Amino acid sequence: MVFISLAYILSVFYTLMGKMSNELTITVDDNEPITGRFLFAISAKGNYHGGGMKSAPEAKPDSRMLNFVIVRNVTRRRFLTLLPKYIKGLHTAPKYSDIVASSFGKKMHIVAKKPLPVTLDGEIIITEEMTSELVEKGMRFILPRKIAVKNEEAETAPKTYAVSKK
Repeated sequence: MVFISLAYILSVFYTLMGKMSNELTITVDDNEPITGRFLFAISAKGNYHGGGMKSAPEAKPDSRMLNFVIVRNVTRRRFLTLLPKYIKGLHTAPKYSDIVASSFGKKMHIVAKKPLPVTLDGEIIITEEMTSELVEKGMRFILPRKIAVKNEEAETAPKTYAVSKK
């Protein structure tokens, strides 16, 4: 049995009350970009997120690829009927291929028409553009500037840092 955090269930209903989709242009690796109205796009190495939702059921943490799951815009009614499938990781089944696409790659770039929330390991940022990229033999950390660098360098420090295992 999967237990989902109450915070995530409440966020689903909060989302249902507002505008659910955004106009996105999504590019995976060097493939042709796709543009349309999407509910969300996921880049994952693991299967679960959101307090136990199996959002990327085909992801393999030990592979050299990220699993990208892209969900097109649907009506609120269809969203509610698909939510249990999403929680269990059944949303990438062929019968949902009209709205859900799952693929593998090393990089996904998203440009949004309007600012959108992006969740990075539980932290939310609002942006109009983001890139998720696999770093070979490394990990990318997002750290507060004052922790990542000395205080006098904080204003000029980049927001992300890559740590490579060599």
